Amino acid sequence: DRQDHAATLLPDGDVLILAGRSQIYNEVEDTNVSGTCLSSAEIYDSSVGTFTEIAGSRFNGCSVLTTLLQDENVLVTRFRQAELFDYREMTFSPTGLMARVRGAPTATMMEDGQVLIAGGYPDPITDTAEIYDPATGMFSEAGTMSMARAYHKATLLQDGRVLVTGGSNDKAELFIPSKSARP
Repeated sequence: DRQDHAATLLPDGDVLILAGRSQIYNEVEDTNVSGTCLSSAEIYDSSVGTFTEIAGSRFNGCSVLTTLLQDENVLVTRFRQAELFDYREMTFSPTGLMARVRGAPTATMMEDGQVLIAGGYPDPITDTAEIYDPATGMFSEAGTMSMARAYHKATLLQDGRVLVTGGSNDKAELFIPSKSARP
């Protein structure tokens, strides 16, 4: 059993499931407690309802974030590391390092195919954001938010802006993509 894992719907209808934490049942207290971090990845085949373990991801842990890109690869990030999952080949390959260490950020694919990664921890919680460019495989700084956030949500709006809400703060703000954009 997994909890706190990443799951991404792939273009063929299958699901990439990655990392997370094992779930341990405490019989004395009749509760589930967090277990150890997992390093495994698997594919759920939606046509037959089966799971198949796949190898190659260098990530283990519970703070893994996945984003389906326009080229149908999956960007996988964890703290400062990043890799790409090619679902056609069922392989993982490294890509650029994130500009900053981030746990519990958001990742939002924007209209141009780039990915906005905003906020996160470690202590202190950060107000910074960065952009992943799939064309170059590189991350670059994208400014700062008006406040630090972790465990928040980010939503791509129809006009291309990104609404950032909640987390460690109750105020909302907008990221407006442009060369001089600041979230």
